[in-house]
Amino acid sequence: MQNVVTGIDADGTVHINEDLISKAVGEEHPVCASVSGGKLWQAGAYSPLTRAYFVPLTEACNTVAPTQTEFTAGNAVGAVKFGPRVLPEGITDAGLLQALSITPSEGDSEVAGA
Repeated sequence: MQNVVTGIDADGTVHINEDLISKAVGEEHPVCASVSGGKLWQAGAYSPLTRAYFVPLTEACNTVAPTQTEFTAGNAVGAVKFGPRVLPEGITDAGLLQALSITPSEGDSEVAGA
């Protein structure tokens, strides 16, 4: 589940959900995937035996709001407040297993979920 990208054109142009752009400090918006969501730092694993590639993903959202901060030399500056990670609206189960079968030489794929 994601609500940031609304579309990608054939030429690769990415369109973002402009409703998620805050107009004022403190204006919160629910953003999916969360700051730690989607595919981030977690390592994937490939099994040559099954020819399967396993990718850990995070299915979560959080609220995001711009904040006002002052710059202090030598310190990181964070200008965004993140709310708690929550499941996307309408999703009650945190676990999901989905398999994507890809044949790179033929350019096709199919999805199987459980």
